[in-house]
Amino acid sequence: MSWVPKRPSGLPVRAEYIPRLLHKLMGWVLWRYERRKRKWTKVPFRPDGNRASTTDPRTWSDFGTVLNAYRERAWDGIGFVLSAYPDLVGIDLDKCRDTRTGVTEAWAQEIMEKLNSCMELSPSGTGVKIWVKRRDWLFSPASEFIESVAPFHTLIEIEHP
Repeated sequence: MSWVPKRPSGLPVRAEYIPRLLHKLMGWVLWRYERRKRKWTKVPFRPDGNRASTTDPRTWSDFGTVLNAYRERAWDGIGFVLSAYPDLVGIDLDKCRDTRTGVTEAWAQEIMEKLNSCMELSPSGTGVKIWVKRRDWLFSPASEFIESVAPFHTLIEIEHP
């Protein structure tokens, strides 16, 4: 039998720190960790317990419905589907932060400073998620460092610069 890493546990959602502007938008999903082969991944779901799709708006919900479902059942977190709003870009800086010390690696700190946008810790606490308007990202000095963007972003709380 091959070794499988322990199921991750996400940080709790702190809804009061998620900007009200995002509360008004449709495109919200719940998520749960699921194991795929030897890796844990975040899979989007609808409040009714069925899977959500990052490409099908019929499977997305409003913020209030998703937050209530998160609080009522054992979901790992909530997320926002970025394809719902092409003006938003979500950038994941994975494995760049030491959870014991809180220190962020220099390469990630450089990107964070250049983008100077809304950001939050990843659910694991080992990464950083950045929200930026597409036009700002395209012309940012940090865009050269970013290889891809996420189809949906998990949310815990967002810190404004």
